[in-house]
Amino acid sequence: MYSSEMVDWWVGRSLSYDYQEAYTNIAKIFPSDFRIFLDVGCGTGEVLKKIWRPYDKKTYLGTDASPKMIEIARCNLEKSGIPVKWISCIEDLSNEGEVNLLLDDISKSKIPNFFADLTSFTFPGIVHLYGESSSEEFYAIKGSILRETVKKTKFRGRHLWVDYDVNSESQDEEKNSPGLRKKIAKALGLKMKSFHFFENSSLWSDSNIDNSLNPGEKSGYGAVLSQRIK
Repeated sequence: MYSSEMVDWWVGRSLSYDYQEAYTNIAKIFPSDFRIFLDVGCGTGEVLKKIWRPYDKKTYLGTDASPKMIEIARCNLEKSGIPVKWISCIEDLSNEGEVNLLLDDISKSKIPNFFADLTSFTFPGIVHLYGESSSEEFYAIKGSILRETVKKTKFRGRHLWVDYDVNSESQDEEKNSPGLRKKIAKALGLKMKSFHFFENSSLWSDSNIDNSLNPGEKSGYGAVLSQRIK
């Protein structure tokens, strides 16, 4: 569960110029031919706000483990003129173009597997939740939660993962981010369709991991769009 301090920190950061620019960049990557969209760890609702379209009868669902964050997302979306429905269970889901918000912990989720044909996992707050963990523990936790988001994606559905990243000019797939992300995607039962890297040292500073860079490396965030094949 997020602490109140963590929620307040994230709200401030998500509204900053750098993150608003990032959400605009991310929105351009989203496929438009989906019927059910799931935003895991929706936070303040910025991704939902960017991709929602009026009179669109698609199903939009944002989830978060923090009641306070869900309430902030609701206020944020409603202030933008977006209709919101706060649901308590998946059976109450609306497909009438509203944005559904659900209090849900992805590690013990109420959402069935193979649920959405488009799933997103963007700037996961677990980076700070587990800041005191060792590197091995941190990556194990992060990998476990990422696998859970893939489970919620339909077979042949799309999955968009956005996270803090470092990219290298190296052509060696073992050293550059596209190659590494492609390998991770394959291990998760995904086929990477595209990789987009955006340089931004301010966002990279939020990663809470070793911020040192090697020659030829650039820091920022990367977006991996994949298709579920297993």
